[in-house]
Amino acid sequence: MDEIKRRQSHFIYWASGIVSICGIIFEVLFGALGSYILGDGVKQYTLTISLFLTGMGGIGASLSERVTKNLVLSFIYIEFFVALIGGFSSFLMFGATAFFSSGTDALFLYLITLTIGALTGVELPILIRKANEIGGDRRKKYGKGIVLRLRWRINRRTAFCFLTKTTIRDGQDSFFSRHS
Repeated sequence: MDEIKRRQSHFIYWASGIVSICGIIFEVLFGALGSYILGDGVKQYTLTISLFLTGMGGIGASLSERVTKNLVLSFIYIEFFVALIGGFSSFLMFGATAFFSSGTDALFLYLITLTIGALTGVELPILIRKANEIGGDRRKKYGKGIVLRLRWRINRRTAFCFLTKTTIRDGQDSFFSRHS
């Protein structure tokens, strides 16, 4: 029986690693989409990372507390929606850019980023809870304090990104223009 629990916990750790890597890939994809379509790459990557982390910590972690039954099945459904929404997001983004008015594409990208972040934020605590279920009685409430601190930090940083406006002076837009 001990060997079965060990294999199950290894499977869960591998699944959480793969989920984390997919989240990073989607962050880079959404940052690149925003940069290509909306311009100002620094702003788009900053907003993408901020919204993704806000979705994970602010929305997803809160929603994951409501998922208490059928953890494995819930994880599979959530992963399916992450793959479906994330997989078609770039096609839908280009469609929104082509067929809708200006500004709709930015709103669409930011909503998709927040949604994928929230779904990822639901997945990871589910995997941790399942690992705790398999591994026995551990500190199950340990993550709640971390989530609250993370949520506060993410919300502060997101507000900072939206409230500040970065400007680049003429002639100082790149390293090469200053030193050539």
